[in-house]
Amino acid sequence: MKILKIIGTAVLLTAALAACEKKPPDINNPAQADTKNKNLNGMTVTWLGSYDITKDSTAIALFEETGAKIDYIYSPAIDIAYYTQLRMLNGEPVDMAEFNPDVFPKGYNMDIYEPLDSYADMKLWDGAAKDLADSLAYNGKHYVLPTRIRMSSGLQYDKKLFEEENLEDPYDLYKGGKWTWGKFLEMSEEYTEKGTEQKPRYAVSGVFGVPAYYTGGDTFLKNDGTGWTANTSAPTFANIGQILQNVSGMYLKDTDWHSSYNADNNALFHAMGDWSLDIANTDNPDGDISYVPFPKPEGADRHYALAEFDAYLLVKDSPNAYGVAKYIECERIAESSDEYEKERREYVLNDRNITPEQYDLIKEYEKDVIPVYDYVLGLGKEITKTGEDSFYSRGALINTAEAILRDGMKWTEIADPIGDIINQALEAQQ
Repeated sequence: MKILKIIGTAVLLTAALAACEKKPPDINNPAQADTKNKNLNGMTVTWLGSYDITKDSTAIALFEETGAKIDYIYSPAIDIAYYTQLRMLNGEPVDMAEFNPDVFPKGYNMDIYEPLDSYADMKLWDGAAKDLADSLAYNGKHYVLPTRIRMSSGLQYDKKLFEEENLEDPYDLYKGGKWTWGKFLEMSEEYTEKGTEQKPRYAVSGVFGVPAYYTGGDTFLKNDGTGWTANTSAPTFANIGQILQNVSGMYLKDTDWHSSYNADNNALFHAMGDWSLDIANTDNPDGDISYVPFPKPEGADRHYALAEFDAYLLVKDSPNAYGVAKYIECERIAESSDEYEKERREYVLNDRNITPEQYDLIKEYEKDVIPVYDYVLGLGKEITKTGEDSFYSRGALINTAEAILRDGMKWTEIADPIGDIINQALEAQQ
């Protein structure tokens, strides 16, 4: 949800505004500070992005109470970095740019953004949000401060089916710290063994393989603070690759797109983001659809998930850096403050076809599951392109899963070739 409509009362708005107007930490370079406008009253922040953030929202209301405003300039998402650089070269205003996977890591190499540490109130990022922000840091600086964070994918299932099959509810296992890959495989085998040739059963359908890799908390592209390297040799990925080999014979391999859980597929789980719970509820009117994070590796104390998030980048040499930071702070408050939770909940339940129970699960996981982001997503089509025909028609990231789930290959066969493709894509951006 990019825009959250204003439903809050004046009391809540005033309280959040007070938090929003906290002064950021003093910056380290006084000479640089003199070039930045600290007076937000009358300031216009130029926003370059693929969507308009200037419409009614809690964040905009908070921001405009400071006397500042935002001017929107459209750019296709894939060309954000290019158009940012072009406006800088032409002397045209641009202060804040949209974050998307295509922006980094090439944005670092283009030298068109600057970190937000000196301008933003970093205390607004705590818990899992701080973990994610710190993992996105480059050379110890925060160029990316996520505002709204969510799991990119989880597992949908029908609680009624689990009761009929006398299987433990995955949510109960999750709450008890026992929702592991071992438990997933155990119940999947128990369920699929009862299938027949006429009516086969499957453990899982949907977009399963790639999100599974991130349950170990590792990434395919590593940054040591000074540079980037492929990380396909990490033991984490070898372990998940073995799990995918075990799942391969129980995975629904048809080529039809399944956006949500559907009982007709005879799959115990469906792997997809929470956005498709609306469809699952519609397609399964007699079901009791629930949602749980992917399992965690054996021995792990927390669950990890590939994250999706909204974020905004400070363009280098912008005179309105404090204004950019202020808007980011206001959006973080609007998306995470307990003061606005009631309004967020009412808006979502009115806007979407999900149950209150499903909403509460989504919010619970946003707080408890550790978000992971992989900069490999920004290395271009050789990494991210889809396709189901063969190892050579797919992107490297898709192949980490599809080569095993669909083609029957082993992680030991594909780790090095995929690592080579990642390094080649990385070199092309230098």
